Amino acid sequence: MATTTIQPLPYPAPGDAPDIPRDLKALAEAVEDRTIMRFATTAARDAAIPSGRRMRGMVAYVEATATTYIYDQGGWWVLWRRPAWVQAQGTDVQYTRVGQTVTVAVDISGASGLTGDVVTLNGGAPVLPAEAVPAMESYGSGIALQPSPTTIHSATVVITPGGVIKIVKPSVATTGMRGTATYIAAS
Repeated sequence: MATTTIQPLPYPAPGDAPDIPRDLKALAEAVEDRTIMRFATTAARDAAIPSGRRMRGMVAYVEATATTYIYDQGGWWVLWRRPAWVQAQGTDVQYTRVGQTVTVAVDISGASGLTGDVVTLNGGAPVLPAEAVPAMESYGSGIALQPSPTTIHSATVVITPGGVIKIVKPSVATTGMRGTATYIAAS
């Protein structure tokens, strides 16, 4: 059986004995390791791909965690994860973690009269789960939205090592705030 030149995929050569089921099976098995495989859980993924069959560069999507993994250096690494949402006093806080890098997005919209220099979400209680907590206090950028679309002021998103989120903004009443911060996770 001959193979293609870039990704050695098998195909029947002119002199091969005709055996369509065998040829299709060989091609399907060769392609299977090069596609994004889908599994219900990481346990199902690991059972379907025993350690002896795992190859560097394999990609697998796990539905239970909405996470895409790539196999490299003897382990499965997160390639992409669907953002997780955390509720904090009606505020949307979204975070993603890839490796040790976490990005948090905060959106307080539809509020009225948010005033003061610092808005602490969730009454100062931790908002983020342990996997999204920074190693040190981290700062990001944001905007404080005014009733008039022509008056937008800058704000700062602060993420504490305890998982508390604060937004530092100008001392003006706002109708909402949006901001992001990217940092290295503590663990």
